[in-house]
Amino acid sequence: MVDDVGILNNAGIQEFRAFLASIRANPHSVSPPMSLLRDAATSERITPPVAIEDAVLRTRLEAAVHINSLFSQLDAVRRAKYEACSGLWAWLSLYYFDQVKGVSRNRLGVGEDARYVLEAGRGIYRHLLRTSYLTYRIFRGDPRKAMVVLHQPLNQPGELVEQLAASQGLLAIPAVVEAYGRLYYSIKDGHPRDGAGGSGTGSPRRFVTFINQIDLTFDLGAMTADTIIEILPSQFDKFKRPQTPQPQNP
Repeated sequence: MVDDVGILNNAGIQEFRAFLASIRANPHSVSPPMSLLRDAATSERITPPVAIEDAVLRTRLEAAVHINSLFSQLDAVRRAKYEACSGLWAWLSLYYFDQVKGVSRNRLGVGEDARYVLEAGRGIYRHLLRTSYLTYRIFRGDPRKAMVVLHQPLNQPGELVEQLAASQGLLAIPAVVEAYGRLYYSIKDGHPRDGAGGSGTGSPRRFVTFINQIDLTFDLGAMTADTIIEILPSQFDKFKRPQTPQPQNP
């Protein structure tokens, strides 16, 4: 179905939040309130009009590329305006709700509101669609550098994403994301490297802790991924070793 991208107003966002709360209380109680997307009392269209239709968004990368194609129809000023518009991201989350919702033990598990509605502070990086899109925008010249946070299913960010998103701002620093990916994600295999989990020595959690510590004395925005990897302490040596290239067929 083709529609025009819209914005949920305050009333629309509150009704969306009420729907999310109702699902937590009873996962099979109600259907998504899609009428909020078109009701003049809860939404409005962006200007100029941007057409949108159903799409299969299997991964965070696919979602980011799709949303980027929507925003590409806007000029730079309007693009920046709507990138920061909480009502627009709530509208998109509801429009694609069947793909962004979570599933836990064969039941609908929507998780926290921040996955769908922009929250202030650290919660802003937990929004599934917006964070995927903004990460892609930063690395659009070479998305492989950000696959550590873009390869996952859209509705299942996973531990690697959650660790970075838990610290405000790290997902927006290119060198940090690239270094993180080089340590913990295998581009060759298309999934996290062996041992890239937990909270022990050299883990992603320890990486985030270290980055937050050096942020007090280093300008992370001016650093390169190489520099960050070079100054990591010895506990990260296992992951600092270059990944073994895949053997070539004779």
